[in-house]
Amino acid sequence: MLWLLSCLRPKTGSHLGFIDINRYIANYQFMNDETYTALANAHRRQLLYWMKEPRKHFPPCLPEHRDLPGVCASYIFAKSELSQPTVSQYLHMLERVGLVKRARHGRWTFFSRHEEGIAQAQAGIIAMLEGRADG
Repeated sequence: MLWLLSCLRPKTGSHLGFIDINRYIANYQFMNDETYTALANAHRRQLLYWMKEPRKHFPPCLPEHRDLPGVCASYIFAKSELSQPTVSQYLHMLERVGLVKRARHGRWTFFSRHEEGIAQAQAGIIAMLEGRADG
């Protein structure tokens, strides 16, 4: 469980303290079953982990894409060693539950972590484990 929460930690390096968790909980409709399902899959968690530091895990797609946030989908497909349809489905699910954002740049699709959604999911998990949320 700690590994899961560390994957969800915002990439600013700060952790959510008690006050921050309460702020997110106050503005958050607790996670639905689809969010738990998305996080239950090790491959989807791995995608979130890689996207936490994309320049460490992936090269830029093209020189003109060097400064764009996120990761080109083709690099995610290659690194995951899963089929393209499977990875597309995983990314779509992560996007649907608000953990990943998609952006088109020309003919390329880039994915990046949605840090606000990840912080909300992390707060929801902590609240549920502390008995403050209806799991």
